[in-house]
Parts: sequence; structure tokens; C-alpha cells
Amino acid sequence: STMSKDTVVSSTTGRIYNPKDSIRIIDLRQQRLYLRHNLTLLDVYHSQKNGRIYVVMVFDKQESYPYYLQWQARTLNEPDDVEDGDVS
Repeated sequence: STMSKDTVVSSTTGRIYNPKDSIRIIDLRQQRLYLRHNLTLLDVYHSQKNGRIYVVMVFDKQESYPYYLQWQARTLNEPDDVEDGDVS
């Protein structure tokens, strides 16, 4: 994607994205599953709310939608090729 007035550049990933086309995930398990399924991490930052600090991960809305549907249906599992306990 190219730069426009609607795009931002992540200071952590260097990726250019439009916040309107992205989703922000704060649930740690959901983040982990999205990453395990090789979804593109557009941005990551921390946010403070009510004295708590959250790690916010930003993913593409369209790319993540099929996984979101599985997440909502509680059917999104670890990919088969990932061993439990493998932290790489």
C-alpha cells in the first residue's frame, strides 16, 4: 500500500497501513492464535486504560476475518504444525 493522509507507519514493524482497514486485538490468546496462523502483524503498541497496561496488536481486517469467525465460534485452534511448548 502507498502513503496517503489516512495511512500510518508503525514505529515497531515499519509497516504502512490504514487504521480503518485494520483491527486491534488485546486478548492475549487471540493474539497468539493469529500470530500462530501467520497473520500479518501490522503494528504493536501498548495502551493504558483504567490503570492497566494492554499490549495492542493490529491486524488487517480482511485478512483476519476468517480467523475472527473461527475465534467467535470457538473453533480457532493451534495450527497442526506447531508443537505445544514451542515458543519459537
